[in-house]
Amino acid sequence: MSASPSARVVPSTVATLIEEARKNPVRWLIPNVLLEGGTHILHGKEESFKTMLTIQMHEVLTMGGEFLGRSVTGGLKTGIVQLETKPRLFGNRLAQFFRGEVPPIEVLPEELRLQVLNGKQPKDRICIIADWAQKLDLN
Repeated sequence: MSASPSARVVPSTVATLIEEARKNPVRWLIPNVLLEGGTHILHGKEESFKTMLTIQMHEVLTMGGEFLGRSVTGGLKTGIVQLETKPRLFGNRLAQFFRGEVPPIEVLPEELRLQVLNGKQPKDRICIIADWAQKLDLN
């Protein structure tokens, strides 16, 4: 039985793993902090500035600049899913943060936010967010 031509070959030796890594090098969106295609979790106590850190990260990913002392090129299309705070309050926080130029960051619309919050299963909630991000072609 042979594999179909479209089947992805999974490296099974050190040599093939190195070859695959050379063909597809690691790309850091924020050097040594945020990996392209990676899964990243930001967790912390309430009021520990997670939202502000996230907003700063989105700003630099879209507009470029420095983040945690690292130079970032920018130019990405990003989006924020804010579930804990209602839009009016979140908008107020954003207005306080962005006093000058406002970066082009998408925000999950309120109707989708409510769908996520009312989702029965985690998979349902994640699918709503993933569909939104895919439709907007977010990086």
